[in-house]
Amino acid sequence: MSPMVLARLTIVREDGSRIIVEVHADATFSAFYRFFTQQGRKRSTRKFLRSASRNEGLQPSNAHLQVPGLEMLMYRFVHNKFGSPVKSTQIRFFSKKAYRKLLHMAPDQLGQSTVKALFDKLPKHSMPIGPLTFKRVEKMNHFKLHAGAMR
Repeated sequence: MSPMVLARLTIVREDGSRIIVEVHADATFSAFYRFFTQQGRKRSTRKFLRSASRNEGLQPSNAHLQVPGLEMLMYRFVHNKFGSPVKSTQIRFFSKKAYRKLLHMAPDQLGQSTVKALFDKLPKHSMPIGPLTFKRVEKMNHFKLHAGAMR
C-alpha cells in the first residue's frame, strides 16, 4: 500500500504536460518532495521522476531563513524561463495539519543525520610532550641552533 499523500501541487504546461509534486506522510528531509510527470489527463502516463529535499526551490545562500513548501516550488516553476510556459497551477491539501507539521519539523526529526563536534572527544596523548631544547652546534666557524631531543 502506498503512503498517504498529504499535499499535491499540479502544474499544467502549455504543451499539455503536467508536473505533479507530492508530499507523502513518510517523507524524510532528503526525500521530501516526489516529482512525477504526466502526459494529458490519463493517469496511466504518470511516471516518477525524482525525489527532492525539503530545501528544493529555496535559494541556497539563505535557505535557513526561508519557509519551505509547495508554494515556493510553484513560484519557481511559474517564473522559470526554460521549457514550455505554465498554463495553470493548483495546490491541494489532503491533510493540512500533518503537512504543516512536516514543514516545521527539525531536520534531525525527519531523518537527517546530525553533526557532532569531534574534537572534544579526542584521546589524550600517551607520551607526555615536553618543551623542545636547542643545542648550539659549531661547524666550520658557523654557529647554528639545532633542535635536540625532547628531554
